[in-house]
Amino acid sequence: MTTTPLDLDEIAARAAGLYEYATGLDKAWQDEADQLAGTDVPALLAYVRSLHADLEAAHRLAADATEYRVHTPENGGTTLLVRRQNLAHGTGWAASTLAHGGGRAWTTEGWQESISALSVDRLFCWPNATTAIAEARRALTP
Repeated sequence: MTTTPLDLDEIAARAAGLYEYATGLDKAWQDEADQLAGTDVPALLAYVRSLHADLEAAHRLAADATEYRVHTPENGGTTLLVRRQNLAHGTGWAASTLAHGGGRAWTTEGWQESISALSVDRLFCWPNATTAIAEARRALTP
């Protein structure tokens, strides 16, 4: 889903314009405009800016991630290991579970036993971590 970024400065300006318009209205509308333009909009804009900064920091951190452990309590407590291939050899991601004897990997061909026996191209078959996690979660669903 693609969204257009909000112009927060434009929203603040429109709230200020609304406030100016409301100054000529009756007392009840003026009180409402004071609350909206003086308190609600600035607080909302500060909150959105804070969330945006947190999101940018998370994106920077995720860009360097090489492994995720995703706990799936809905599937009996299975832990997914999602790993990025060594960048010198490719950009694929692998999704696997822990198990005695090497674990199982979710590939485009289904669950494969003993991830250590899989070829690199079969193991690191997902284009990104999000896809690997979504596909493995779907495969774990009974």
